[in-house]
Amino acid sequence: MNKSQKIIKLTFFLLTFVIVVELVALSKIILSNKAVADTLILNATFKPEKFTELYLENHNKLPKETLVNNPYSFRFTIHNLEHQLMEYPYEIYIADASGSARVDEDTGRVTLNHDQYKTITQTFTLMSQFTRAKVVVNLIDKNQSIHFWIGKEKE
Repeated sequence: MNKSQKIIKLTFFLLTFVIVVELVALSKIILSNKAVADTLILNATFKPEKFTELYLENHNKLPKETLVNNPYSFRFTIHNLEHQLMEYPYEIYIADASGSARVDEDTGRVTLNHDQYKTITQTFTLMSQFTRAKVVVNLIDKNQSIHFWIGKEKE
């Protein structure tokens, strides 16, 4: 190996060494700042989206007009996509259009593993006639609800 090749090789080694030392120093500075380190870790770590699906089944077959003392039914589904075992306490109620009157229909509790779902059939009977009301399914701990309307809209 001639002298110029030795110089090039030594220069390359020294530059590589300096770059490695600088990277180590820079990483120590960055990681000593907790906010920066947490941000780097969060951005470099895959975290799946966590949510719960709550939906009505057969929305075209939901009761629209109702009569007093007649039973009506509907189905709703809870689908756990939270990546952990979840317990879902729920309530079902009927509220008039103004929100001033509410009739509690039912409560329940469902426990689901990740990606598990449960379809629940609910039957209700109105004891008094509403002009317009909504039937609500509320997941209590999730602050998540769905509803559908019964009765006629004001014209």
